Amino acid sequence: MTEPIPVARRPRLLFIDDQREVARTLAKLLNSLSVECRFADDGETGLRRLQSEVFDLVIVDLRMPPVEWGGLWLLEKLAEHQIAANAIVLSGEAGQSETIKAMRLGALDFVVKDNAQAELCDRVKEALAEARRLRWQFAATGLPAPLSIPFTRMALRNDEIHKLRAAVICVEAVYRFAALAACAVCGPSGRNLLVDSLASPSMGTWQHLCRRLLDDLPPSTLRRWLEFIVGTTANEITTLRNDLHHGADPTRRWAQEHLPIVGDWLDQFLALARYWPHISLIVPGALEYKNGRFLVDAATISGNASAVGSDRLSHDKPLDAGHVHLLAEGSLIDMWPMVLAERGEMPGRWNIFVLDSYRNSGSRAGTATGKLRYLDLERGERAMSPATVVEDIRLRTD
Repeated sequence: MTEPIPVARRPRLLFIDDQREVARTLAKLLNSLSVECRFADDGETGLRRLQSEVFDLVIVDLRMPPVEWGGLWLLEKLAEHQIAANAIVLSGEAGQSETIKAMRLGALDFVVKDNAQAELCDRVKEALAEARRLRWQFAATGLPAPLSIPFTRMALRNDEIHKLRAAVICVEAVYRFAALAACAVCGPSGRNLLVDSLASPSMGTWQHLCRRLLDDLPPSTLRRWLEFIVGTTANEITTLRNDLHHGADPTRRWAQEHLPIVGDWLDQFLALARYWPHISLIVPGALEYKNGRFLVDAATISGNASAVGSDRLSHDKPLDAGHVHLLAEGSLIDMWPMVLAERGEMPGRWNIFVLDSYRNSGSRAGTATGKLRYLDLERGERAMSPATVVEDIRLRTD
């Protein structure tokens, strides 16, 4: 999927070079690209920054501390920590074998230092375009299905007004999924908070849940998602969403002016989601107990929710077959009944339902027995579940 929505934000670049003045000189060659440049003086400092910040592109000197070929050391550490940083390496004529190794470690391109003045700007421009392509490809194929499906639908919209509406739906899908995942990870306290919020949920409700649960999460990719949601221009997008739903019909010009606001947010989220260890959804199937561990065949529910094959996972306790589980950095969390998956008519196809609200039966939230309402991602509409009720959210505590 190509970039389906205008993006206006300035790309962030990190130069990692033990010769700071050389790095600053190289950065000046990029003035025409309107990029934001930051600097680190060795591989260890660069790694610390890359573990805490998201950069669109990293320009790495191959020969620098902490070892002779510190650039290779850094690329190996990024692979070890599953950080998908897009990199260009700077090499000298004597480092051809090291340059080849850097490309095998995932570097997008290389520039010989002696040719930097003539080549660096064009190579960076091409690498930034490739990084954008990889982000939006990840949106269509690598995100959990409750997010990939709205992103793919947005890409199919042709006119600005419908594309803006679809883009705002993508933002709300990120809010909702992150909030539900955080509620599942936080256990009983998170699930109880969810029940108290479900009577009349809105885009702001999901964002509020992310804010409430942020401090309860351990350092993790999911916590970074929540930090991004509560710490960016999301309030502006919430206002935009309300204008679209409750205001006058938007004009094409108004939609053109506001598309980059949502485009910047979505592009930044994709950079973050692809950058650090990925969050996945899996559905366990057949289970086998062997040598004190439970081996399970699990389908990964990502992209358009097609999973022809399955992966074999090892876990210390049995998993409920058919329940959607959150897989994040080695931990498996049961998300039932917040996300449901049913096998579709086609082999390997899944129909996904994401919790949206509940129909109040007249009881207070604490004792409500109302039916849960879901977003049916296959049909793009809301549907009532005959099999799940509000109290099911509380009952699942592990």
